[in-house]
Amino acid sequence: VERCRAVIADAGAGRYELHFGQQPPFGFFSPTYLGELHVCQLLQDRFGELALLKEQVRVYPEPLREAVIRNCLWGVEFGLEAFAPKFAQRSDAYNVAASISRFVFFMVLSLFAHNRCYFLNDKTALDEVTGMEDVPPDFSRRVNALLSNIGTSPVELNESIGRTRELFNETVGVVGDSYG
Repeated sequence: VERCRAVIADAGAGRYELHFGQQPPFGFFSPTYLGELHVCQLLQDRFGELALLKEQVRVYPEPLREAVIRNCLWGVEFGLEAFAPKFAQRSDAYNVAASISRFVFFMVLSLFAHNRCYFLNDKTALDEVTGMEDVPPDFSRRVNALLSNIGTSPVELNESIGRTRELFNETVGVVGDSYG
């Protein structure tokens, strides 16, 4: 309960954490606690503490939404410019694949935040994005196609980075003024 209170307070102040070592493949996103509270069915709450916490997460916190979009999309933009092309020039498929996967994860978090949906887990994230109202066209299908064959040569790897950049630009277009 104390951890949930702390994460709710952080979210209200536009703060969150990603614990990459805790949970594969992308780590644990601290606002997942908010999502779990949001969807939980209270079976027992003797002192009313969980009901109070559940009420506090009824609406996605705007400061969290703004911070996730801003930070995640900046991470994608920076990585696409500063790192991914260098990996591609060295035919470093390992780091290009890892970078693209991380960029997609950050775009997914941004789309969840933009649509004011709580992110619960990686296993269903792309399916959930497909059902959201405001996302780039065919986002999930395009992500799967992109990640299924990124290539090995500098030309192929740069083409994959280019397709990632297209998804990024469309995601920025969807979130509008939330990312500047």
